[in-house]
Amino acid sequence: MKNRFAVVVILASLLGVTGRETIPNVSQTRPGEAVRAFDFQGIKLGSRSGSLAVFAQVQRVPLLRDGMTVYEISNPSAQVSKALVFFYQDHLRELDLRYFDGPSARTLPGAGGWLGIRDCLDAKYGSPSRFATDAPIVTAQPGLRPEFGKFNGEWIFPRVHRQLNFIAMADNKDGVGVVTISKTSPFATA
Repeated sequence: MKNRFAVVVILASLLGVTGRETIPNVSQTRPGEAVRAFDFQGIKLGSRSGSLAVFAQVQRVPLLRDGMTVYEISNPSAQVSKALVFFYQDHLRELDLRYFDGPSARTLPGAGGWLGIRDCLDAKYGSPSRFATDAPIVTAQPGLRPEFGKFNGEWIFPRVHRQLNFIAMADNKDGVGVVTISKTSPFATA
């Protein structure tokens, strides 16, 4: 009888220990942590416009969206042809990373093509929350239509107030892929 009681106590204590170790932290998932830590060449969502000083070719563009100030960065890295950054009250709210495959730029194949980018996003952030025509187009890049795209996906992270979108259109001659990361928390008002 004593042995049975001892076995039950040992099993209960083991279950208690392993139970605590196997319960996931529901406050944040690994993909949520990864999207919150998203960093491109030293700038992150929430960065100030002064962080753009690390880039050689930055110019303000007249594009306006929701009262945001927009800058275009040409050739920000060997894998990215162009980046558009959207600031609201001098805090980065949205970042568009654009990959092109055409006569003047070939960063899309250098980044692994649209499949390589999609697979990288899947590996880091999990499966998309929505894809195909169900996912909205959030980029300011003109001419992208999900019904003709190779891929159109959206990853939504409500716990960390982030959203990631990727759309790609490509054929045997040229292509474009755009990764957009956005802060989804409400805009602060003055």
